[in-house]
Amino acid sequence: MIGLDFPKSAEKFFSRWSWTMLGAAAVTVVVTIASANLFMPESRWMQLSGVQKNPPPRPERVVLRWRDRQDPRSFTTPTEVNLKDNPFGLAWISGSSISVRAKKKRHQFQGRTSYEFTDVFAAETRRINGRKFWVHEYMIQGARTGDIRRAAAHAANDPLVDAIIVSLNPVWLYNDWAVYSESNQRAAIVAMNGSRVVDWLYALKYSRPSSIVGALLADVSIVVRTRQALGRKLPTASGLPFPLLAAPEESATHYPPIASFFGGRDFAAPPVMKAHEKYRATLLRQTLRESGQNARFFCLALNSLRDSGKPVLLYAAPLPQGASEDAELTGFMGGWSALTEMLVGKCGGPNIRLHAETWRGVPGERVHRDIVHLRYGQPVIDAVSAMLTGDLGLTIEKRKDVVLYGGPSKRKKQADE
Repeated sequence: MIGLDFPKSAEKFFSRWSWTMLGAAAVTVVVTIASANLFMPESRWMQLSGVQKNPPPRPERVVLRWRDRQDPRSFTTPTEVNLKDNPFGLAWISGSSISVRAKKKRHQFQGRTSYEFTDVFAAETRRINGRKFWVHEYMIQGARTGDIRRAAAHAANDPLVDAIIVSLNPVWLYNDWAVYSESNQRAAIVAMNGSRVVDWLYALKYSRPSSIVGALLADVSIVVRTRQALGRKLPTASGLPFPLLAAPEESATHYPPIASFFGGRDFAAPPVMKAHEKYRATLLRQTLRESGQNARFFCLALNSLRDSGKPVLLYAAPLPQGASEDAELTGFMGGWSALTEMLVGKCGGPNIRLHAETWRGVPGERVHRDIVHLRYGQPVIDAVSAMLTGDLGLTIEKRKDVVLYGGPSKRKKQADE
C-alpha cells in the first residue's frame, strides 16, 4: 500500500510483474474497492491505525490529532477522538518547535525527557473559561508551511475546537526550499472541509494523481480510506520502509553555491551565533515575498482561520538569546516580521492576534538545543498562556498543587476534574 504513494516503492514491488499480471491485479482491485463497503465494516482498529501515541505516562487532557506521516488521512475525526464530555477545545498547531528534549533532570517534565508544550500546558491548567478542556495537539516533526496550512484548515472546521494557537517557525515559514514535510498526506487537502480551488491547483503541483484520486475516494470507500492500515497487515509491509528511496546517483552537473541565489545576505555567523550557523543559514534562505509559495500557503491558512471565526493566536518561536546581537539576522527578521504582519492583515481577520516579535525571546530563562528546539521552555508556555488571556480573552485557571518538573508527578486527582 505504501507503493501507491511512493513511486520508488512501487518500482521495487512491481518490477517483476508482467503487463497481464498488472491488468488482472488492476481489475481485482477495482472490483474489491467497489464492493468492499458491502461486506467489510470499518473496524475500530482501522480508525485508530496511524494515530500517534504519547509515551507513558500519558499526559492528561491532551489528544493527538495528527496521524503518523505514513497515513494519508492526515488527521483524526471527531468520531475517532471519541471525547466523552463537552470540553473546551484548544488546538495547538506546530512543528517540532514545541517539542522539548530535556538534558538535565530539573528540566524533565514529570520524569520525562521528551515532551511537548501541550503536555505541560495541560498539566498546569485546571479549566479554560470555567470548563473542562482538551488540548488538541496538531504536531508532527518536520512540519512545513504546506502542512501547517492543512492543519489550520482542519482545526478551523473541527467542531471540537474552540480556539487555536499556531506556532510560526522562523526558519521554515517562508522557506520555499521545503514547502512540505515527507509524508503521504499532501493530497488530503482536496477532500477536506474548507479547501479552496487554489488548494486543488497546488495539490496537482505537489501531489501524484493517484494520491489525489485516493483522497477524493476516501469518503466513499473504506478500502481506500484505510489503505494504510490494511497495508500494514500485508506480509510485504515490513519490506517496504517509509519512504523507500534509492540512494541518489552523483550528479556531474556543478551548481552554484546556494548563497549566490541570495545576494547581499551574510551567511557567515558571528561568534554569538556560531553554534547555530547551519540553521542560521537555512533561516536566511527564506523567500520574503508575498508571491513565494510558502507565503501563499500561509495566506491560505490565514483565510481558513479567519473564516472560522474562532479566536486565533499566532506567535513566532523564539530564537536563541544571542540572535538579537546578530546584526544580519536581526535585519532579516525585521523583514520576516513585516511580511508576516502584512499577510495577517491582508489574509487574516479581526479574530486573529499575532505576536511576531517573540522571535527575539520571552521573559524568563529558556535553554536551547539548537536555533528553534529547546531543552527547557517553560517561559514560552507562560508567555503563550498570558497571550491567550490578554489577547483572546480566555480565562485560564491554573492548578496550584502540581509539580511540573523533576520527578514523576504526585498530584492527587481533584473530585471535580
